[in-house]
Amino acid sequence: MYKKLGYSLVLIIALAMIGCVTATGVKGADSGKGDLKHSWTFDDGTAKDSVGGADGTLMGGAAVKEGALILSNLRQWMKMPAGAIALNTYKEVTIEAWFISSKNANASYHMLAFFGETVNNQGANYYFITPARGDDKSRAAISCGVTNNAWSAESGADGPEYDDGRLHHMVSTVNAKEITLYINGVMTAGTPLDSANSLAGISPDAAYLAKSGYEADDTWLGKILEFNIYNRALSADEIHSLFLKGQSSVVK
Repeated sequence: MYKKLGYSLVLIIALAMIGCVTATGVKGADSGKGDLKHSWTFDDGTAKDSVGGADGTLMGGAAVKEGALILSNLRQWMKMPAGAIALNTYKEVTIEAWFISSKNANASYHMLAFFGETVNNQGANYYFITPARGDDKSRAAISCGVTNNAWSAESGADGPEYDDGRLHHMVSTVNAKEITLYINGVMTAGTPLDSANSLAGISPDAAYLAKSGYEADDTWLGKILEFNIYNRALSADEIHSLFLKGQSSVVK
């Protein structure tokens, strides 16, 4: 499921750590229950969804090379079939990304992954994650039912900014009560949802990697090595194990 990209000190340390813990990994978290619904690993040189058949479409000159989605210029991104993913039918969700930013290149507002719609050039009825922003933080947020300045109605979970050109693991979960953000296997925040903000309210109109639903936002610059969607909120232990296993095999 993950890419094997060579050996390093990080790999050796990670393997030692894995010897002391139980790591579920992608397959372990799935446990044969169908929890992993969609997975874009980019291992075969395409934007194919290897689990759920929701194949991506490369936009603006985006490319897949050496097991990663390459986003080297503004206006490059990947479109996913939002209707087929149908995030609004989930009772719970986990989205997971392995990424390497173009160092210090994402200083403005943008989104690493977006699900929702655009109304009058603004995002609406959405769920997104981003590792860096114009306000110098990472964030996962959901906003439903407001189409004018939908950002003002967000329920969000924030963390430190990650735009350093290094490999990072970002995960967010949403259930009936809470939205969370995890960076490198550790929860940075968990925030109660406002009553209007639920997965049922997410528009099935659009789903993007590296593109925001706000038309004025830039696209994200860097490499996405893997992106996964689960149809339940993984536990903190499962997310930490995903990080440990990925750290041992997604080594750059």
